[in-house]
Parts: sequence; structure tokens; C-alpha cells
Amino acid sequence: REREDFVRERVEFERRCRLYGAFALKNARNVCFELYRPAEGTGLDRVSFLVEPESQTDVHVVASAIEHLPHGATHAFSGVSATVLDAMADVVVITNTEPGPEGPVVLYCNAAYEQMTGYSRNELIGQTPRVLQGPATSLRARRTIARGMQNWQPVRVELVNYRKDGTPFRVELNISPVADEAGWFTQWVSIQRDITLERRRSETQAVANRVEVATTVASGIAHDLNNSLAITATKLES
Repeated sequence: REREDFVRERVEFERRCRLYGAFALKNARNVCFELYRPAEGTGLDRVSFLVEPESQTDVHVVASAIEHLPHGATHAFSGVSATVLDAMADVVVITNTEPGPEGPVVLYCNAAYEQMTGYSRNELIGQTPRVLQGPATSLRARRTIARGMQNWQPVRVELVNYRKDGTPFRVELNISPVADEAGWFTQWVSIQRDITLERRRSETQAVANRVEVATTVASGIAHDLNNSLAITATKLES
């Protein structure tokens, strides 16, 4: 079973390489990207490429490098920082900034992200956060995120994502670009919070408020109608 998973993930890695190559051809530009694949032993291989269009149909790999990451390692933070982030209740996700055919890819995520999504860290690193999107994911929210990333601006949105088992959940995203010492944006950091229960309570309260208003209006109408009938009956008796 593990071997089957290994082969399937390697095939997925090759598919994503082809997508980046097609992206370079379509946009007629050099593309630098990083992908992750399962290593022969344990952990992950981080593979970096710089490709450039060679013709209208082919791309040329200008440079490439492979770095082995031991199981559970992250290149974005030190062990101490990763331990602190794993202790946080809020989700922390870090992606790269290089645009690709499927958007940014996850470089780091804390334990809260695993708990919220049902995916393991190794399943998420190297993937686009879009794997969590589904039929109920707001197109407007996705466009807001894309526009913010294009303009290197912080973004705050709410949208519906899906756990690994297909269960939808509502999440609040706060996404910000992070610059290095030279001022170049190198990563996006997303702080996320599952607000499913919070929104469900708000919706329940809103329904209760509407019912209360409708009941009050109906009671007022009934009261006025009773008064009118009483007046009419009094006039008839006289």
C-alpha cells in the first residue's frame, strides 16, 4: 500500500511539473518553482526548477536542485518556531509567492491546519490550498484573494472549504505578504479560523429574531382587528 501511494505521488509530482512547463509556455516567460515529492526513504524531497521557453512547444530546464527534508521537517522555520506555531489554536499556513498554474503552494502548515482539514502535513506541503475548495466555495471570495495577491495587499475573506472527508466548513482567512530583508516578497502567511459554529449560531439567532418580529407584527394585527370588530359590534348594538 505504501509503495502504491509512493508511486501515485510521484506521478502527481510529474503532472505538476508539466503544468508549470505549460504555464511558462503560455505566458512566454521564465518560471521558478518548487515542488515536493516523497523521498525514497522517509521525508520529502524539495525540488527547485528554473525553466524557460525554448520554442513554442518546448521548455528548457535552466537549473534545478534537490534538497532532502527529513520527516516532519520544515524549511520555513526553526524547530523552536515550529513548536510554538504548532501550539497555536489558530491555523497558520505559509505559501510561496511565485505564481503558478494552480496558484501558490504550501511550504508550511501547523498542527491546527491538519486538525481543521483532516489532511496530514505531508499531504498538504507542496499542494495548493485550492485542494480544499469545492462547489460551495465563493467565487467572489476567490477573486478577492486573487486580486489581493496580484497587488501584494493583505486580504481578509470568509469562505467555505472542504475537509478531506468532504465535510464543508466555513473559515475566516487573513492573508498577508511577507518580505525579506531586501524588501522582496517571498511568502504569503495565512492565519485561519474555523467559524462554522459561530456562523451557525448567528444564523440561528437571525431566524429567531425574524420569527419574533413576525410574531409581534401578527399579534399587533390581531389586536387591531379585535378592536375593530369590538367597535363594529358596539355600533351594531346601538
